[in-house]
Amino acid sequence: MTFGLASPAGAATEVIRTDIRGPLIQAQADVVDGCIEQHLFVQAFVDDQGRPFVVVLDSRVDICGGDSGSFAEGTATPEVLDVRPNLSTGRLVASVPMVFSDGTSAGTVALDLTFTGTGPISRQHIRQTVRDPGGTSSTSTDHSTSRAATVAGTPDLVFEFAAVAIVRQGEFVRTHT
Repeated sequence: MTFGLASPAGAATEVIRTDIRGPLIQAQADVVDGCIEQHLFVQAFVDDQGRPFVVVLDSRVDICGGDSGSFAEGTATPEVLDVRPNLSTGRLVASVPMVFSDGTSAGTVALDLTFTGTGPISRQHIRQTVRDPGGTSSTSTDHSTSRAATVAGTPDLVFEFAAVAIVRQGEFVRTHT
């Protein structure tokens, strides 16, 4: 005898699985140079296809002239993305083409940054499942380790926030229709 769930004709189950595993580097600098206030954010990681990826966000505001400022963003494949398993050091080398929100070129940001881990290592172990009445369940996991870091290199900015990590995150979504 076989036991199972009967499904109405045409019913289907869709499963989506996402895994992100590998190094993660983040840094943020907030710099005031005369009247120009700049916020630069850099994040590099391995995407869900196993490819290294870097994102740069750069906003600038003329705080003296009341200018609304500018915002540029860019993505690229880094030449080097490396984090030691013990989170003692990390390195990011990339040339990131930047574009303004209107699609015009904002130049290129050259990154050659060395990260040195500081302080204690933080470990995160989370598993969460959410089910909705419509038949979708989503399970998320995060088993990552991270550490604060200092940054030196190009661009030569003071990064107020920096971290290196080894990320192991996943999501499993099942939808019954």
